[in-house]
Amino acid sequence: MTYKKERIDNWSRRKFLNKVGQAGGSLALFEVMSLMGMFQTNDVWAKPPEIPSDKGKGKTVAILGAGISGLTAAYMLKNSGYNIIILEAANRAGGRNFTARRGTIIKEKTKRGESVQQCVFDKMKNGKELYVNMGPGRISHMHKRVLHYCKEFDIDLEPYIFQCSNNIFYSEENSPKKKFTHNHIKFDTNGYIAEILANSLAKDASFGNLNPEQNKKMQSLLKVYGNLTKKSDGSYKYEGSKSIHCGTDDAGNPTPNIYSLCDAPDKIPLEDLLNSGFWEDSFYAHYYTNWQPTLLQPVGGMDKIIDGFTDRLEDYIIYNAPITKIKVKKNGVKLVYTMNDEDFNVDVDYCISSIPAPILKKIPNNFESEFKKSLDSIEFSKATKVGWQCNNRFWESKENHIFGGISWTTDPIRQIWYPSHDFYADKGILVGAYTGDKDKLGELSPDERCSISKQSVSKFHPEILDNEIVPLHKGITISWQHVPYIEGSWPLWNHHDIIDATHTNAYRRLLMPDRRFYIMGDQVSTIPGWQEGAMMSAEHVVMLINDMKPKEVPEDVTAPTTMKSLNSY
Repeated sequence: MTYKKERIDNWSRRKFLNKVGQAGGSLALFEVMSLMGMFQTNDVWAKPPEIPSDKGKGKTVAILGAGISGLTAAYMLKNSGYNIIILEAANRAGGRNFTARRGTIIKEKTKRGESVQQCVFDKMKNGKELYVNMGPGRISHMHKRVLHYCKEFDIDLEPYIFQCSNNIFYSEENSPKKKFTHNHIKFDTNGYIAEILANSLAKDASFGNLNPEQNKKMQSLLKVYGNLTKKSDGSYKYEGSKSIHCGTDDAGNPTPNIYSLCDAPDKIPLEDLLNSGFWEDSFYAHYYTNWQPTLLQPVGGMDKIIDGFTDRLEDYIIYNAPITKIKVKKNGVKLVYTMNDEDFNVDVDYCISSIPAPILKKIPNNFESEFKKSLDSIEFSKATKVGWQCNNRFWESKENHIFGGISWTTDPIRQIWYPSHDFYADKGILVGAYTGDKDKLGELSPDERCSISKQSVSKFHPEILDNEIVPLHKGITISWQHVPYIEGSWPLWNHHDIIDATHTNAYRRLLMPDRRFYIMGDQVSTIPGWQEGAMMSAEHVVMLINDMKPKEVPEDVTAPTTMKSLNSY
């Protein structure tokens, strides 16, 4: 088994295909590659690998962790005839897939000690539960594996609204006006850019290296794109867009009214727009692959996916069973886990671990030196969320008209998520903070996080300061870096977008096992931070165990860049 060295026959195959392409063109190359079975790619993923139901007869696999990857691997292996045992350190399944609702307990351990919160959201009269997804909160339409299991487990899905035109961008430091709606920024930006380009084209026939016909068509395109007015002298002017929303008529009355359809509002001064720096704070996130519409969510909470797995696997899960020792052997793995202050030994043919690498490396083990070194290369990001029960949905009022989506701010809370379901209901849950790697809230106590969240959200919605509308005791928060047995949100490969050769070597090594011990999870996938990545990794390991993949990593595989992978892949 190798993970780095390239076999001569692979190199020869590549050379052979290059020669075929040179001699016969793309059609010949396509035909040869089809005959060689080389189109088994993730781009055409349709279903999990088909493993004979008796393939695992007489073999036992231990799965460490009952998160998304652990449950996915366990489900596939069980259906293939393997004996499985799932050892989960916490008292629940799901890992970072965690939905808080009435009665949910959140425990954190920090240098200050342990904190314990209990969610006290109200019970709804209509029988529905108020809930907030403390971990993953959306499913991309690109995530075929997640959607596959939602369909297989009959999990109802509904749209997750990533962007509403009235979502707000708030810049405390740079912008004089500080607060703009998404549409106001979008259309004014389009208008200013179009005006500059259209006038450049009108003044210089050679601008942009276009021929006269192309120049004329581009001016026409920009006039429509930017909602420009063409002046009598042939120049263009952006005077504001009615597409943003309606302004007032000459008498100061809101439009549209019976006398006037819609007047364009005042445009944002270009200087204010540029000073706001809005483009640096995820304003264009809806263009990223994983965040493009359509986005979906399970009805009733993201943990409905976990329920789908545990309904079929509950009898195989041992909770409150942290691993305390790992010994890898040539033909198996010996594990020691602790439960109720008593040690238990288990010997298995294979072991698959979804334990986060920074935790796994601290467990006494006999891993090979390169494997240990690779585990040392992975660190995890921080992330904090705050959820609020709101006794009326003030964001849906006639003043705001926000129905779903995310508002963005340069404040430490970073984001505000509005619920994408139950519009105009009596109550709703507002996410009042969602931070990433530069998390500043997480070092504070839960009460301090909630206090800061309220103050920041009040710049958008002053109603949140009214404890009758948003009771202080009905806030709930989590900082994943302080959650026992998880201690982070997502792996930081090639941190700060700096390509690190050490990371690539580590990533490549961890894609292959140490004898009979395998690593899985989004931490070793091309899509870190996403449930799809966790399922992809589980599938990869199951295929390795069943000899459905070569025991080597293709030569061109490199470590993902986490921040790019969170957005696009």
